Amino acid sequence: MGYLYLQCQSGISGDMFLSALLDAGLKEKKFRGMLKSIRVADHEVIISKTMKKGISATKLTVEPDKNRPHLHVADIRRIFSESGLDRTVIEKAHAVFDLIIEAESKVHGMPVEKVHLHEVSGLDTIVDILGVSWGLHEMQIEKVWSTPINVGSGDVTFSHGTVPVPAPATALILKNIPIIDDGLPGERTTPTGAALAAVFTDSYDAPGHMVLQSVGYGAGCRDDGNRPNVLRALICEGSEPKTTAVIQETLTFLETDIDDDTSEILGNCMDKLGMTEGVLDITILSTVRKKSRPGHLVRILCKPSAADSVRQILFAETGTLGIRDTAVNRVSLPRTVKQVQTPWGSVGVKYAGNSIAPEFDDCRKLADTAGVPLKEVYRAALTNAVDAYMKSETI
Repeated sequence: MGYLYLQCQSGISGDMFLSALLDAGLKEKKFRGMLKSIRVADHEVIISKTMKKGISATKLTVEPDKNRPHLHVADIRRIFSESGLDRTVIEKAHAVFDLIIEAESKVHGMPVEKVHLHEVSGLDTIVDILGVSWGLHEMQIEKVWSTPINVGSGDVTFSHGTVPVPAPATALILKNIPIIDDGLPGERTTPTGAALAAVFTDSYDAPGHMVLQSVGYGAGCRDDGNRPNVLRALICEGSEPKTTAVIQETLTFLETDIDDDTSEILGNCMDKLGMTEGVLDITILSTVRKKSRPGHLVRILCKPSAADSVRQILFAETGTLGIRDTAVNRVSLPRTVKQVQTPWGSVGVKYAGNSIAPEFDDCRKLADTAGVPLKEVYRAALTNAVDAYMKSETI
C-alpha cells in the first residue's frame, strides 16, 4: 500500500504536482503511453531536469502544436471521458476539472458552459489533471497527506485586472483547506494545483510514522523568494500510520473591552450571541481598565460567516465603540453525538477522543419533566455512555 505526503511550502500547481510524481518514480515511458490515449504527441510534452536554488528537480512543460484548436468546457470533459483510462482515474479528473470551472463560474457570474477559462483552456491543464489522476493510480497511492498550502503574497495580474493573492478562483477552491502566507512573493498556488490538492488530499495533518521509499521534486516557474520553488513528494509504503484524527479550520476570534454596561446588559447580550448560528464559544472576563475602572473583556469564537452578525449584536446591545477581530487556526477533535437511554428518557452524549459528556440541556429537560435532581440524570447518562463506549471500543 502506497502513501504520498505533499510538502507545499512553496505552493502547488498542476505541473509541479505531476513533475514531482515523475521525479519520485512515475515511469516516463508509461506516462507518455497514457498521453497517447488522448492524442498528445511526445514533442508536445517536454520533461527535463532543472535546478532550483541548488535542488535538482523535474520540470514538465506543455507546448501544444500551433494547429491545435482552442478547447472549451465540453471538449475537455469529452477528452477525459473518451480516454479509455480506468474509471476511477476519469472520475477524479472530472472532479478536479469541475471544481475549477465552478469556481470560475462563481467569480465571473455566468453559466459554467460559457465561462472563459484562463488556466484551463489549454492542453497543459488536461495533461496536468489527467496526468496526476493517472499517476496516483499507477503508483498505487492509497492515501495523500499534505502540509497547509502556501498561497504566496502580494498581487496577481490577469485579463480582468490586478487582484490579491490567492486569485479569486483559487480562493474559492481552497475553501475549508488550511493555507499559509508567510511572505513568499507572488502567486504560488494556481487553480489547477488547488483543485488537485482539494480532490486528492485525505488529510492536512502530519502523517506520523511512515517508511519513506522515494522523494520527488517538481519545479515551478518562479525563481524569486527565499527557498527553492519546488513541490516535494514523499512516497511511503507500509501499514497505514496511526494518527489522531483532528479537524483543522480557520475561525474568527472577536473581542472587545467594555466598562459602561451592567452585568444584566452583558448577560442579555451573551444570550443573544449564544443563539446566533455559527457562534462557537463566548467568554466574559472581569478586568481592570484605565483609571482603575472595573470592566469586562468579551471574547467570541465563531465561524467566519457569523462574524458580521456578532459585530452587529455587540454594537447594538453593548456600549462598545470598537471590536478587534483576528483569523485564528483551530485544531479540534471530531465530535460524535449518540443517544443514550436513562430511566427518565433519552439523552444526547457527545464523544470526542477520550472525552464523553452528556448534553446538559437534554439532562435538564428530563430532570424538570421527571421532577428529579439534575445530577441524577447526568450521572445515569454518563454511566451508560461510558459502558456503551467500553463495550464497542469505538465512537
